[in-house]
This record gives sequence, C-alpha cells and structure tokens, in this order.
Amino acid sequence: MFKQDYIQFFKSLSMELKYFFGSFINEASYHYYFLWFLSSFAFLYLYFVFIDKLSFSQIKQRLADYVFSKRVQTEFYKDLYFIAIKFLYKPFVIGFLAFNFYEINAFFEKSVLVDIFQMSEPVIQMKGFPGAFLTGILLFLYLDLCSFVRHYITHKVKWLWYFHMTHHMATSLSPLTKTREHPLYHIFNMSLRIILAFPGTLFIFSLIGSNQESSDLIVLVLALIFFQFNLHLRHSPFPISYGFLDKVLMSPYMHQVHHSKLEKHWDKNFGVALSIWDRMAGTLYIPAKGESLEFGVDTPFEIKGDISSGFYDLMLPYFLIKKDLFSRRSAGKRAVELKKNAA
Repeated sequence: MFKQDYIQFFKSLSMELKYFFGSFINEASYHYYFLWFLSSFAFLYLYFVFIDKLSFSQIKQRLADYVFSKRVQTEFYKDLYFIAIKFLYKPFVIGFLAFNFYEINAFFEKSVLVDIFQMSEPVIQMKGFPGAFLTGILLFLYLDLCSFVRHYITHKVKWLWYFHMTHHMATSLSPLTKTREHPLYHIFNMSLRIILAFPGTLFIFSLIGSNQESSDLIVLVLALIFFQFNLHLRHSPFPISYGFLDKVLMSPYMHQVHHSKLEKHWDKNFGVALSIWDRMAGTLYIPAKGESLEFGVDTPFEIKGDISSGFYDLMLPYFLIKKDLFSRRSAGKRAVELKKNAA
C-alpha cells in the first residue's frame, strides 16, 4: 500500500466507524434519524402481525400498555435528563476526541504497521465488484468483532464497568436508553474504537486490491441490513427473536437479555450485529420464548423509590471507585495490624 493510499485509508476509516458503530459527534444526524425509527416501527408491526399473530386492536393495546406505563414514563423523563446533559458536555467531548484523533493519526503514520503493510501490489488481486464485496465483508466482520471486544472489555474491567453501568441502570428499555452513557465512557469508547479498528482494516485494505469507495458502500449496506434498521428495537420491551438465525445474528431479544439483572443473564450477549463472537467466547445466551427478564442494576447504595435519578447514575461510578479504594486501604491496614500482632 502506497503512502498516499494509507492517508486516504485513514481518512475513510472515520467514515467506516461512523456508519458501523455510530459516531458520537454526528449522533443526532443519523442515530435518531426518523427513517431509522420508522424502519424499526415497521419491522415491529410486521413481527406482531406475522410472528405473534396479533390483530390490529391487540397491537394498539400492547403499545398503549407500554407507552402509558408509569415506570416507562418515569424512565422517559430520566432519558430527557441525559439528552440535556449530553447537549451540554458534547462540545468538550468533541474537542477531546478531535485532538486525540489527530494524535492517533500522527502515531499510526509513523508506526511500523504502515511499513509492514506498504506493499507495492496487493496479495489478492480482485478488481471490480468481487474485490469490493470481499473487502466489504471482511471489514464488516472485523468491525463487528472490534465492537464485541470493546463491549466485553467495558464489562470485565471493573472501573470501566462502573462508567458503563450508567447505561445499564435503566429499569425499562426504550429507544432513548442509548442516550444513557457517561461522558467519560464516551471518551474511552470512541478512542478504543479507533485503536481497535486500525490494524485490522489496514491489513484488509493491504491484502485485497479493491476500490475503497465501493467497499465502504458494502460495509454500509451490511450495517444497515443487520443492525441499523432495527436499532431502536434493541432497547425496547418487545422480545423480538430471529428464531434459528439467533445463532448467527444478535436479535433485539438477545440484547435485552444483556440488560437483564438476573444472575443467569450476567455478562451475556456482548455482540452488536452478529452473535458468532459470543458463541466463540462462551457468552452466548439465546432466551426461551416468554423467558422472564428484569432490567436494571443492583448497587450497594440505597435510593429513594425503585428508580434512581439521572444525577445519581452519573455520580455512581465515582462513589463506587471511592468505595473500592477505601476497602483496599482498610484491608491493607488490617493486614499490617495482623502482622504486628503475630510478631
């Protein structure tokens, strides 16, 4: 890969990430875009009609029971709080990410990876649509794997989980649940996305000689088909399963299991578009039809009522970290005292 090809690649990488993962910077332009919501609603309606065999009146009743639920309405006001908070801190996060994107770009331009993959000719010569299609498929798989790894890390590293926990505090899921993310989690999340995505995508473009723009389009189409069109149903109370395809694809029902606080559902279904990574990692959980789910997270601190406030959710990570540090300090003091007594 020539140097100019690499520079063009890195510029396009941000577009790949935006299309597939969802960019925080441009979130409002497409994540809540009316067409995506409409496609999700249309899919939900067809699922009710052809899979659940519901009549029009039954569908209206089910939607009304959800919309007018007291818990859902309470969580809706909490969602609005997070949207307002995000509006306030977004400019600062954008500035931070822009600066770090420049620094990461400069680092990778000088990295050994560029020298390794600077090939005069691609290993696989595939021109036209076949090359673009193969490249797009590989990019889609790799970026979905990156998303799985990132999500897995935020659950397994304790202090990262504390900040990701803000998203899991919702006791009722809705399309707006996605807004519940801690500012520091955003910074880590986007930085890790870029770092994870770079090596694999650079290797893929070096491996196959294909048209950059065409392969970008393939990735976009695959992301829309397998993820974006039903994006809003992932955070909903409606248990939509893909049937036997759940073994390959991450259905909304499977992601709802990921939000369940029942012990048997802990640390399950980290995938975004595909469920194959969870199967390989041993974290796949395909729920039975009608299986009970309970959303939210139990914390060591008392709250008023059964739904915490938005401010509580934002401050919770700091209190949990403080609690950990205090526990370590206390354990250290006890160990010293026991050693003195033994002497």
